[in-house]
Amino acid sequence: MNILSHFSRIIDICTDRIENWISHKQANVKSKRTLKSFFYLLSILLFIGGLYFSIASSPAILYRVNWFTALLLVIAWTPAGIIAAAVRLRYTALVIGYKMSLNRSVIVTAYSILASILPAGRIVVRTVGMKEKGKPFSGALSGSLINLLTRSALIIAVAGSGFFILDSQPIGFIFVFLSLFLLLLSFLFVKKKNPNSSFLYLIFLEIIFFLLYFYRILFSSLALGAATDTWTVVCILISSVVGSLVGIAPSGIGVSELIAMFTAPLTSNSAQEAFLILALVRVASILVAACIALIHMSLYGKRLRKEP
Repeated sequence: MNILSHFSRIIDICTDRIENWISHKQANVKSKRTLKSFFYLLSILLFIGGLYFSIASSPAILYRVNWFTALLLVIAWTPAGIIAAAVRLRYTALVIGYKMSLNRSVIVTAYSILASILPAGRIVVRTVGMKEKGKPFSGALSGSLINLLTRSALIIAVAGSGFFILDSQPIGFIFVFLSLFLLLLSFLFVKKKNPNSSFLYLIFLEIIFFLLYFYRILFSSLALGAATDTWTVVCILISSVVGSLVGIAPSGIGVSELIAMFTAPLTSNSAQEAFLILALVRVASILVAACIALIHMSLYGKRLRKEP
């Protein structure tokens, strides 16, 4: 129990320091913006260059596209994924003591996807979306941190299982230990913010989101006529999440696809197919999010911070 209280204290200190960091870093915002803009431009160039290279080196991919499957990805699996992300966001907001309707969480999720093509846009929109008037900004940041910890823990656990499959048990055990450590941190964080909340339900929502993301990658693979075995899809999923967690590029754009290309030899896909699979998932997400945003703007104008 002593250890738990120590961890809770550390979490409180970290939260306070994040809030102080936000309020005291305004003087350096110009130089930071320049650096972020550089990485943003680099990631966009990586994405566009990767698209050109993948299509130019394997033009046959375009001729075997299954447009019906691609349409299903856009109108079925992608909206389902966005709704799952919105439900997860809503419950995370509830954990940290903020009330958010499902409508608002869907809108915030859609805007965060659109903002993800801008430097640090996604986390900013989600954080602002969770913030309520009169409440500290660090509280909303706590929600983003909870999501980050649980997502990292689960994806590290999946990656660790892959090392066991590849007969690399020592590395697998390291990954499992790290995953458990992050889950413990997330659990302590959640219980500190809201002792009555269900951490298992939060994990359940995260697993549902990953399962839907798995199927989005699967249908993207089917649409492009690429390999669809479980190991291949899981490797691409891990590449996508790792790219978004790296933090160099907004939402991992360009970086996730590049990681997928480098891990392609471990799968049944070519490097070009791996890149295009994630690119199609990303484009589908942006299209659906743009439709949601347009509907919202047409109905409610620019009142993103108000309940519709």
